[in-house]
Order: sequence, then structure tokens, then C-alpha cells
Amino acid sequence: MDHGTRRECWIFKSFINHGDTMITSMFFTRQQFLIQATIGFVFGFFFLHPLSMIIFHFLDPLYGNGMSHPANSPVWKPILYSFYSDMLPMGIVFGLVGTIITVAGTYHRRLIVEQNEKLVQLERANRRQTQFMVHDFKTSLACIIGFSNLLLKKDAFEPNSEFQLGLERIRRQACRMQNIVNDLLDFAKLQNVSVIKKEQLNVTDLITESIRDFSLPEHKNALSVGENNTSCPPAWGNMALLHRILVNLISNALKHNPPGTAIQIDAEYDPRKRKILFSCFDDGLGIPRESLPTLFDEFISEQRFTDSDSTGLGLAFCKAAVEAHGGRIWCESEENQGTRFYFTLATKEEIFHEC
Repeated sequence: MDHGTRRECWIFKSFINHGDTMITSMFFTRQQFLIQATIGFVFGFFFLHPLSMIIFHFLDPLYGNGMSHPANSPVWKPILYSFYSDMLPMGIVFGLVGTIITVAGTYHRRLIVEQNEKLVQLERANRRQTQFMVHDFKTSLACIIGFSNLLLKKDAFEPNSEFQLGLERIRRQACRMQNIVNDLLDFAKLQNVSVIKKEQLNVTDLITESIRDFSLPEHKNALSVGENNTSCPPAWGNMALLHRILVNLISNALKHNPPGTAIQIDAEYDPRKRKILFSCFDDGLGIPRESLPTLFDEFISEQRFTDSDSTGLGLAFCKAAVEAHGGRIWCESEENQGTRFYFTLATKEEIFHEC
């Protein structure tokens, strides 16, 4: 063995004996490190080294002639020549390169896995802490609202007095904060649930029950139900979530439009896609085109009225609930041209057909 070969072997032994101490302390045992290093060395010596000889053979005929064979010789000759004794130092170099590539790649993969696990644990801890905080807020707000109602019922203040108006304002803002807390809880629960409980639903009954939540006279005059929903087959979904989606869409249409705006809820079956298309139309103010891409983001709301009590989570909840059903939700609107919300839902036949 010549001096160059002995030197390359010494470098490799040093790498094995000392280079692994830093890496094995984090992700590798000594045995795992030796296995990865061996695999990398074999990869470099038996693949990278012959590959480099082929590249020299074709790209540099003069150099290839000096190292292997003329450029017009068969490809297997430089491959064979790469394992001659005088090419051993270069083979060891490529073996070390392969070792570094393999060990570093494994190290980075394991590092990414560990970081992802830490991120998942951190996200769970943050969600748990948020739920605890929201629960505490909910308890405190219930206490504030309860005592506010109790004081207002006692008629301890003169009508329209400063104290009565102030107390009503406290109750109103506490109720608004309670709605925000409830939205946060519902949204967090929906994000943590991987599979929702589904059942067969009558589409017409679902729409009718959702509209019943709006019982004021002005609501009844504004709301109407289309005619296409009566011919829809049974839907397959979670009644509570779908009811909440429709209520949120109707509530947004009422809240962000002036009195007298006509709102229509309907659903239509698409036999080609085997999907039910729900729709919520209004002929109100519409939504600016530039606001549509972020409309379903968290804490985004249309501030067209300064007295709006929107929490910015209603449409985000709708999107999460629809996607939990395997559907899609979108909005089409232009200013002063009304707004049209759509979302799709699978039928029972489609679910069992896919199964």
C-alpha cells in the first residue's frame, strides 16, 4: 500500500473514530453510525467513483485517455479501470464523500422528524392552554352577564339613566365577548376533530330548521327558500355543523346588509358530480373583489358597518366545517351586485358508491 493510500485510510479511520462522537450524541448510536457510514462508503466507492470515471471518459478525452482508455473505447472499460490499484485513493475519497452524504442526509432527516414532533407537541400544548384560558373567560363572562341581568331586572335605576345605559352597555359587550369565546371554542374543537359523526339528512328539513332560528318579523320578510331543494336526495353529514354553517351564512347576510335585503337559501343536486350544492343569495351591498381571497381566513370580517359585532371566525368556521365534510365553499360577489355563497356536500349514495 503506497503512502497516498495509507493516508486516505488514516483519514477514514479518524472520521469513524472521532467524527461520530458529535453525531451519535444526538441521533445515532455507535452501531447505527457505523452502519450508515458503511452504506455511504459503499455507495461512494462502487457508484460515485465509477460514475466519475465515465464522466471523465466522455467529457475530457485527453484526461480520460490518461486515466482510463480512449474516448472511443467501450463504457465498461473506465468502470473496470476505476477499481485498479492505482485508482484506489480516488475510490476512497469518493467513499468518504458517500459516507458524508449518507450520514448527513440521515442526520438531517432525523433532525426534521424530531423538530416536527416538537412542533406537534408545542401546538398541542398551545391549544390546550388556549382552551383553558377560553374556558376561564367563559366562566367570568357568564358571571358578568348574569349579574348585569339581575341588576337590570331590579329596576334599581331610573329609565334611560346614565347608570342603566352603562349597565346595558356592559351586558351587551359581555355578550359580544361571550360570542367570540364560543366561536373560538367551536373553531378549536373542529380543528382537533379528525373524523366527524355523520348521518343521513333531509336537505329541505335542514334548510327549514336553519331559517327558524331567525324569528323576528323583519327576518321572516327578508328570508325565503328556493324550490330546487325539494328534489335533492338525502345528504350525508353532521346535522349540528351543517345547521351552524347555514345559520352563519344567513346571519352574515343580515348583519352586513341594510334592512330590506332579500336573502334566499336553496340547494340543488348535481347528478354528474353526485354532489349537493347549497347556496345563500342576497341582493345587498356585495363584497369588494379584493376582499374575496381572504374572506374565509381567521379573524377577517367585512367592516361595512361600524356597529358590526362580527368576530371574524364565522366564515373560517364554515370553511373548516365544510372541508371536514369533504366539500368546498366559495363566494362570488361584486360591489352593489349582491353576494352568493356556495358549498358542496356529498350524498349518501356517493359515500357508499366510493366505499
